[in-house]
Amino acid sequence: MKTDAGPCCHVFVRDDRHYAYDASTNNVYEIDPVLADLLRIDGTGPPEDLIAGLSAIHDPEAVRRARTELEAARAEGCFRPAAPRPVRDGKSCVDPGAYASKLGHLCLTVTEDCNLRCRYCLHGSSLDWIRPHAPRRMTPNIARRALGEFVNRSRDVSRPVVTFYGGEPLLEFDLIRDLVGWARYRMNWRHLRFAISTNGTLMSGAVIEFVRSQGIRLQISLDGPAHLHDLHRRTREGEETHARIENGVRRLLAHDPSAVDRIAFAATLAPPYDFEAVADYFNRFPPYRDTGIDRRPEVRLSAVSRMGLDLGDDDVLERQFETGLARARARYVDACVTGRRDALGPVLRSYFDPPQVKFHHRRRGPVEGDFIPTGACAPGLRKLHVTVDGRYQPCETVGERMTIGHVYGGLDLEAITRLHDAFLGALNGRCADCWAHRLCTLCFQAIGPQGCDSGAKPDPAPESLCETVRSEAEAMLCLYVQLLRERGGRLDFLENSMVS
Repeated sequence: MKTDAGPCCHVFVRDDRHYAYDASTNNVYEIDPVLADLLRIDGTGPPEDLIAGLSAIHDPEAVRRARTELEAARAEGCFRPAAPRPVRDGKSCVDPGAYASKLGHLCLTVTEDCNLRCRYCLHGSSLDWIRPHAPRRMTPNIARRALGEFVNRSRDVSRPVVTFYGGEPLLEFDLIRDLVGWARYRMNWRHLRFAISTNGTLMSGAVIEFVRSQGIRLQISLDGPAHLHDLHRRTREGEETHARIENGVRRLLAHDPSAVDRIAFAATLAPPYDFEAVADYFNRFPPYRDTGIDRRPEVRLSAVSRMGLDLGDDDVLERQFETGLARARARYVDACVTGRRDALGPVLRSYFDPPQVKFHHRRRGPVEGDFIPTGACAPGLRKLHVTVDGRYQPCETVGERMTIGHVYGGLDLEAITRLHDAFLGALNGRCADCWAHRLCTLCFQAIGPQGCDSGAKPDPAPESLCETVRSEAEAMLCLYVQLLRERGGRLDFLENSMVS
């Protein structure tokens, strides 16, 4: 769409009502069909020709009113033609002071090995930039060095977190236990919080006592009821894992009931994409029910990435996903508008709430100064990942790419600058022509395997990535205006939420 409002305007329809999202003010407005058609074509030709063309399909007086409304809106700062000015180079994106004292989360991959072989795991994919499972482990010296560097660089963070990751980190339980014990003896490290991201199949008595005595937080991968979870998450020998995980949670809670405050579950939605079965399972969560815990678990639901994986016919899987998503969205809307949102449970809220919360608490008004693409985090600042051999990376999802330092050399701010340059190069200035630039969720994964560590010019990010972002942004806007309309303009549950 090209209009006088240029990339800063997007017209969409929800339930036969017309809306316009205005990126220049970051607001969404309900408009009439005539103004909607005018916004779609405005700026594509001489105004007289556009008015004449619209008058052939709409009442001429309505067209003139729409033109007057548009001019009045622009006088008030809406639907302006000004495009954002993307930053010119990566140096403008890097704040050295923040990296000196504001690192918030350290993620240590203590092993690349895993006792499971999940069908959707990227480490078993055909992507050559993703490391396969391997019997490599982090040495105590590398782990201690990483912890010490992190403590020095997190001094302005109130509650820094260290997560042990893998593979399956509990395969290196002795290393984890020694590291936590070593850190606890240091007075200025007592503010550190420790977490383990685990598949939950190795919850031995020693692990359970360690989790209790050290107040360890757990993120346990559990994909819902047994018939869905065991379809994809099996051991190397092909054995089912659901019952083993449930029993481990029961034993933990019987030994340490307070652990319920430190457990979160990561549910990956994979084919056949049964949102509702996953939601219902966690609503009646058997391990909590069986141990007398009268609350629902904390759950983070995400959809599996099919990139590099063979999980079936892609067209069939896409239809399954869209069908499941539509039913789940309808259930979410019904609960929100009828005042039964608390009964909805954690799964659907974890999937639908975050985009709505983020948009509701958005910054209004024009972008001031140069624009930094909003989908990208500050590499290594919100989260700093350490590989088994001590390399620093922005996070654990980037495979073998994007090295931004080493535990024996420190963070490399020049490498972080080059990473920003590669990201900007991959986008190739297209943000200035995109109405969704303030709603963008693209991250550094948009950079292809070339141009990350080699210094080579990156290939342009596929346009399909941007199309996906725009499609997801429109879906978010459609859901937002539907909730706003159904709730009479009030979204109390969003008012009382926070952006994480």
